[in-house]
Amino acid sequence: MRIILAAAAALALLGLAGCSATTTGAATTSQLATTAAATPAHVAPAASTPDGSASRPYPFGATHHGQSLDLTVSKPKSFVPSDTAFADGAKGSAVEFTITMSNHANQAFNPLQELTVKATAGDSEASEIDDSANHIGEPDADLLPGHTLTWQHAVIVPSAARDLTVAIGTIAGDGAIYYSVPLA
Repeated sequence: MRIILAAAAALALLGLAGCSATTTGAATTSQLATTAAATPAHVAPAASTPDGSASRPYPFGATHHGQSLDLTVSKPKSFVPSDTAFADGAKGSAVEFTITMSNHANQAFNPLQELTVKATAGDSEASEIDDSANHIGEPDADLLPGHTLTWQHAVIVPSAARDLTVAIGTIAGDGAIYYSVPLA
């Protein structure tokens, strides 16, 4: 009986020791990537906690804190494009949102050359609106270390869409940060 109890106690200790081990995540080359300790395999992350991934996107207005860049996408609002705006013939409602990026790295970052902004509305791509008359579009300026850059982005949302998702990533394809909101 004592041998069985001793064996059970030894197995319990081994099991607890295995449960306490954690590993640290490797940094990616993406400046938007987050460095954090990995969650142990036996602990599932809370499904309701947004982390900017495709399966748990941030709500619009939240700030993503990356290795080198912080990113915020404001809540979308209705927008009236100028007569000179271009939206690739898409039909639907125009919405705009503000993208704010802060650089806490030691090198400049150029959003126009290094960033991708893609949007989907429901089951369709939300067509980007180019509207220089209303100052809509990605800036062609370097975001210097220690500085913040803000710009307006706009898309056409089809009338049948029930949600809007924006994915912001790098040209290098290191992964994207997702923001999503249900549409009324």
